Amino acid sequence: MPGVEAVVIGENKECLECNEVGELALRSPSMMVGYYDHSDFSLIRVSHQVAYLNLFYHFIINPDGWLHTGDLARIDEDGFVYIVGRVKDMIKVRGWQVNPYEIEEAIKEHFADVKDCAVVGVEYGADGHRPKAFVVGDVDRNDIINFVKERFISYKHLCGVEILNEIPRTPSGKIMRAKLSGCLNPLLG
Repeated sequence: MPGVEAVVIGENKECLECNEVGELALRSPSMMVGYYDHSDFSLIRVSHQVAYLNLFYHFIINPDGWLHTGDLARIDEDGFVYIVGRVKDMIKVRGWQVNPYEIEEAIKEHFADVKDCAVVGVEYGADGHRPKAFVVGDVDRNDIINFVKERFISYKHLCGVEILNEIPRTPSGKIMRAKLSGCLNPLLG
């Protein structure tokens, strides 16, 4: 879009290279400079970024005018932006960041009988959080666990798999991850 700058920023506040995933930040002469009657909100700490990515730039709009969107994205060689998730959905395992979307897509691509899938972080002993998969479909839990073990590095391994009748979603179709992390028995298949 003419007049809009877009960068993808890493955990250490650095601009990332093409196709690397980080937080999308935007800047434009027509960008808002703050919130009407609440200019202090433009420099408010975004708590989910602290909790999930432990980033050092916790501002919605930083002093250089970059708007931090909270979106995980990558920018390709042609300048196209691809949104791959949300910063707040990242799962921190023993200091490593796990992107749940990566595991969800791998499960859905590999298992033809999986109709829907969601991966969320659940509390898990000394690790703090571990990924857990919730799937809709006729599939064996152990097959999913073993597939993820073979495909991903150890900190991305699942601590469990639940088979559900449906993945809870908002009216706009977004996965209700908080509901899954404390999954209620009526949803279980």
